[in-house]
Amino acid sequence: MKNIYKGTVCYKDLKDMICGLAKSYGDSPAFKYNRDGKKYEVSYNSFKRDIEYLATYLMNNGYEGKKIAVVGENSYEWVVTYFAVVNSGNILLPIDKELKSNEINVLLNQSDTDLLIYSPQKQKMLDEIKEEGTNVQEFLCMSEFDGLYQKGKELLDSGDTKYASYEVDPYKMCLIIYTSGTTGSPKGVMLSHNNLVKDAFLSISVMKIPRDTVVVLPFNHTFGFMAGVLCQLWMGYSIFINNSLKTIVKDINEAKPGHISVV
Repeated sequence: MKNIYKGTVCYKDLKDMICGLAKSYGDSPAFKYNRDGKKYEVSYNSFKRDIEYLATYLMNNGYEGKKIAVVGENSYEWVVTYFAVVNSGNILLPIDKELKSNEINVLLNQSDTDLLIYSPQKQKMLDEIKEEGTNVQEFLCMSEFDGLYQKGKELLDSGDTKYASYEVDPYKMCLIIYTSGTTGSPKGVMLSHNNLVKDAFLSISVMKIPRDTVVVLPFNHTFGFMAGVLCQLWMGYSIFINNSLKTIVKDINEAKPGHISVV
């Protein structure tokens, strides 16, 4: 099946997608964001390397076939977590950052989550979860990622091939998305690599999307991540990450996006 917009075949899984994107778009900017008064820009090549570093670290610490939750505001580290987890044979659970700690704890225990990755801004939530009692065995803060990237790099430089040699099963569950719970308790929706790449492939096949975007919707929402990240990366576009609605107008004026996805 040909992609009528890009003229390319569909990637077989998200790991294949990341490798293909780095080859196609190389040093072109994949992500842009502001933090602590500084402007950051990450190329497709650098994005691929960060995923490899974090995935290698996780696999060397026994994380393969495990359930790993992520909670926090939209950030570059959130996206790296997503791909590093699902591309290394683990299952990701994106958690709504607006949930209360006891609500998050219910989802973590219900899903038998092994590791929780969280943003520095959610430290209070983490402390409350630990105080309440949780079955989660390990916690990682995104503020530690620079160190984890370095550890992953050292493993790769020493000849570690766990991640490079890992073959993704495109039909195996890699993602559990929890519904909003509007009409009842949240339900876990199970998705595979095949579900995700086919959705992105077909979406960009039928829509002509102006280049570059500012991501406003939360990454833990299926539509937010699909429209704001997966489809944009597939097209080789640049993604400006907005992590607070307080700065959305400023971010739009700075990034001058071709389009924005909203609900």
